Amino acid sequence: MDAARQPAGIPTGGQFAATAHAEPDVTLETAAAVRQPYHPDRHALLLSQADRRLHAVDKMLKEQDRLSMEAVKSGILRDYPTATEMRVKQHFGDRGSQFRSTLEGIRDKDGNNPAEGISNWDYKAAPDGGRSISNSFNEIRNRFFDYENDLTYDTETGEIIVPLDRDYAEGIDLI
Repeated sequence: MDAARQPAGIPTGGQFAATAHAEPDVTLETAAAVRQPYHPDRHALLLSQADRRLHAVDKMLKEQDRLSMEAVKSGILRDYPTATEMRVKQHFGDRGSQFRSTLEGIRDKDGNNPAEGISNWDYKAAPDGGRSISNSFNEIRNRFFDYENDLTYDTETGEIIVPLDRDYAEGIDLI
């Protein structure tokens, strides 16, 4: 076949040039959609697999929350070694559509705030140039404060009390 080409030295050089030609007289058939018949055993297996994977994802997300909480705790104790607890509030976001948790403050064993006078202290950059406390805190899903972590609630302030003497990463294989 001796097809016309674009001349060399131009951006489209070497490519086939457009030529007039008749369209081929060919039609391609489309395959008919194949519908799988219902099989009760397969259906049960699919539901079981989906459920197992959902539980595996839930476990993984809980572990991620616990690891992030451990990173927050580590950052707080790095900057404020006398801190014994942090205080968290849950509320709806600015637009009222997103439920959020905010790190309200920290306390030492006497109830004092070792970070007194620092506004938005949780957004403070890490001194070693590493990840800030707020970055790790923002990765914790709200559910962390609702499940299996045996946290207490201060009815006077409406804050959740998160003790800093626990190992939130306990039982998680660290790779």
